[in-house]
Amino acid sequence: MENTELLVKLKNSKRELNIREGTWERIRTEKNPYVLCSLMWSWLEQLKEPVISREDVETLAHKYMDPNKAFYSLEKGQYQTLLCILDCMAQLRDLPFDVEDAILTRAIRAFTKVSFDADEGPKVYNTLKTILKPILEDKQAKLADCEVSNNCAQSVGL
Repeated sequence: MENTELLVKLKNSKRELNIREGTWERIRTEKNPYVLCSLMWSWLEQLKEPVISREDVETLAHKYMDPNKAFYSLEKGQYQTLLCILDCMAQLRDLPFDVEDAILTRAIRAFTKVSFDADEGPKVYNTLKTILKPILEDKQAKLADCEVSNNCAQSVGL
């Protein structure tokens, strides 16, 4: 799919999601990962409020020694949103470190609405990477084990 086609499809999908019933059914059957990823990023980046506030980051900074404990100390809607993105990331296979890091960085920017260049940027990014990276790695390991044992539903926690 060419870039122009992708942009047109994305624009039409976003418009339809706001005005037509049944669009979610069409989106649910979409097979193009570029369309799905673009819709996901667009949705996250257009939220009026960040998924994770600066106060949340401050709280997490004191709990990062245990990433799971820190992660699940967030409100359910927050950690479920993060979990959804981490689950998607875990499905990607054998990404080079720099690509995975770029995706995680973009996710943190989308979740917090904080640029790395902002005064508090390094603290926000370091805190969240310290928490999210081990959780992502755990999901990737469970997915790999699941493929070996062919018992995916139980292994990944679906």
